[in-house]
Amino acid sequence: MSPAWSPDGESIAFIRLSSGTEASVMIIPSSGGHERKLASIAVNLLHRDTTRVSWAPDGNWIATTDVNFSALCRLILISVKTGLKKNLNYEPSKFDTDAEPSFSPDGRYLAFTRYIGPDVADIFVLELPHQEGERVEVRRLTHWNRQSGSPVWSADGQDILFIRDEASTESSIWRVAVFHNTDARLVESVGEGCSSIAFSAASNRLVFSKGASDPNIWRVSLDSPNTGPTPNHSAAPTRLIASTRVDSQPQLSPDGRLIVFSSTRSGDSEIWLANSDGSGERQLTRFHAAISAGPHWSPNGKEIVFHSRPAGNANLYILNVETGAYRQLTTGLTENYMPSWSHDGQWIYFGSEREGGEQIWRMPANGGPATRLTKNDGAIALESPDGRQIFYTKTSEPGLWMLSLKSGIESKVVPNTVGLECFTMGKLGVYFERSGEGSGFVISYMRFSDHVIRDVATINAPVGDSLTISPDERSIVYSQIDHSGSDLFLVENFK
Repeated sequence: MSPAWSPDGESIAFIRLSSGTEASVMIIPSSGGHERKLASIAVNLLHRDTTRVSWAPDGNWIATTDVNFSALCRLILISVKTGLKKNLNYEPSKFDTDAEPSFSPDGRYLAFTRYIGPDVADIFVLELPHQEGERVEVRRLTHWNRQSGSPVWSADGQDILFIRDEASTESSIWRVAVFHNTDARLVESVGEGCSSIAFSAASNRLVFSKGASDPNIWRVSLDSPNTGPTPNHSAAPTRLIASTRVDSQPQLSPDGRLIVFSSTRSGDSEIWLANSDGSGERQLTRFHAAISAGPHWSPNGKEIVFHSRPAGNANLYILNVETGAYRQLTTGLTENYMPSWSHDGQWIYFGSEREGGEQIWRMPANGGPATRLTKNDGAIALESPDGRQIFYTKTSEPGLWMLSLKSGIESKVVPNTVGLECFTMGKLGVYFERSGEGSGFVISYMRFSDHVIRDVATINAPVGDSLTISPDERSIVYSQIDHSGSDLFLVENFK
């Protein structure tokens, strides 16, 4: 992925993913032939698609990203001759990722995208050091607190073109001055709905990709004898909740009568509610934030906890389903996301970066101080039915982990899960998603008692975010991507 021409046109650098979190920077002649590995880098699961390489105009360096000890992505330079990686001495993102580096035409500057969370990013620039080890400052060029990305330089090196997501509309191409304090400007009539851009200064040609993805919510039936769930081969999956926008992250209520989910059907990412058969959809939140997502029910079914990003950073909220009133659990500029309830209703588990890296935390549901639970990363957690353990995933490594709340011992229990919101709790075991044959996926089940794993359903389509089990464990509701595709468009004489 991410091919980049050398300045002389003789070589192409690219990224090769070797696992969920490991990658190599490769170089191959542009005419084909023997490739060579330049360096190894680590990638973040949430931002693999933003891992890019950019070749310096003098051909001596390649800019890309690497994950540091705190599981945060920062910019690095790699020598094309030696493969030596050089860290840049700058203040990296405190919360998430610096990505998508782009060299200026004169090679003196790097533009890049700084994420503070999923789908919340702005465009920054730094001047490369004049001498080894010199500390450099970063400058923020946009202040959108939504999604800005894919920065490329204009031919004269004075402007940066980038993609910005709009509230309630499609993404579009904007440009911002690098050396003058002016507002970003919309590029009219070009690039509506685009997802990435490339610009050729020599020919004044702009290429952009425009794609569409349609996640919807589906249900698949299981057979659940006393020995545990088994596939119901006579029942085909059925589509439950659908629109032309994103419908994902379904969670069945404790009594199985309702489904809460995240949807962009109103134009913004908001929390919605529907009956368990998919009827009666209604909007619960109107935050108009970059993201309102990750809903989970309280044990009594009266409240929903979720996270939202009205000002960019993620914080936790609790919503009363009947009245629509909500209260904010966390505040400030730390990242707090993907919450879930304990089975006794006393605690909220959530992922947070308040101490630098991603870890699982717990706080009282009524508010109060939070306690850190994990030591070695953690993003999304669910409590076991007996309240003795939590199961959780990480952005730094695929798999499913278990932590004893009594001893604090952490252990990996499933090696090959797909995604982060890939599991849900049953009464006697945990359900999770893993890769299947071809482009399909498998939903598997692991018993708590002996950790025996069995497959219970096959999904012949890409899965989206989250899955949830019915109270009788006879059906699973999950998110599925029903359509995904993109095209390339060429703009001649772009100025």
